[in-house]
Amino acid sequence: LYSVEVTAVNGCKDRDSILITEIKPILDLGMDTGFCKGKSFVLGLDAGDYPFYRWHNGSGSRSYTVQNDGEYSVMIKDKKGCEAYDTIQIIEESIKLNLGNDTSFCSKSGINIELDAGENHLSYLWTNGELNSKINVKTAGKYKVTVKGRFGCFANDSIFVTEIPNPQLNLGGDRLLNPSLPVREILDAGTGHTFYKWNTGDTTESIQANDTGIYNVLVKNKFGCENMDSIRLNFWDPTRIQTDIINPFFVFPLPADNYFEIGLSNADIYTVTVYNLSGTAVFVQENSNKDLHINCSYWPDGLYFIKLNMDGIMHTKIISILH
Repeated sequence: LYSVEVTAVNGCKDRDSILITEIKPILDLGMDTGFCKGKSFVLGLDAGDYPFYRWHNGSGSRSYTVQNDGEYSVMIKDKKGCEAYDTIQIIEESIKLNLGNDTSFCSKSGINIELDAGENHLSYLWTNGELNSKINVKTAGKYKVTVKGRFGCFANDSIFVTEIPNPQLNLGGDRLLNPSLPVREILDAGTGHTFYKWNTGDTTESIQANDTGIYNVLVKNKFGCENMDSIRLNFWDPTRIQTDIINPFFVFPLPADNYFEIGLSNADIYTVTVYNLSGTAVFVQENSNKDLHINCSYWPDGLYFIKLNMDGIMHTKIISILH
């Protein structure tokens, strides 16, 4: 707005003004957009009704047909020579999605892995119904996710999680030996394992025990899954009649979760000790003659040795804790 005021010699005044407006031509190619990789794409851009056009490639037409990704721009002039510019970005959307290779886990060790579908997608849908970018997997099965990109493109990927059984291992029950004979006991961990390690230092399938004591062995299969068992060799007492050389107790359930029971086949006084694989006692009950209800809810998953001492004779069982 411009104005002027004049004053005559006789003191008379007058005023006038003029409004000058800058008129810009209106130009809008629209919002940036995109299309899915591998799909055909055609978009018509219209620069409006003006006497002059110049596109990024030198074209002077009003409209421009887009078939590829990239940046497209145009400059126009109206009848008064006023100019306007606009640019639009066309994006070819290629969704990158990779859950990784199929995986496996050993039965007794359990599994807790995280599957990640990436953070840059618009939406997620897993086969278990979850809608987050990541999920935690604790059981075997096939897991699939479908994701949606910002321009409506979809992609999916899947992964198989397989449970591998732990190797079978059984050294048998504890053995009572004749004290008048030399110890020559063959202990066999069974065939089909790829790794053996006895507490004697041997790495063979079977060993010969030449003395009394506790013998244990760790075995692994070709997948790296492992198992452990132990056996105690002891002399029987010739001064008393041994009526039960079999383990006089039983354990249930197998495997255990939050508790397990130790039941007796008779009412003799006994002491029971439970050890973890590192040899640390995690439970001790002395001088008992009743069945036991043992809370193991806070014990880590794994194998535990139950040692029951009754009348100087040691009996052994193994229990698996799996929460």
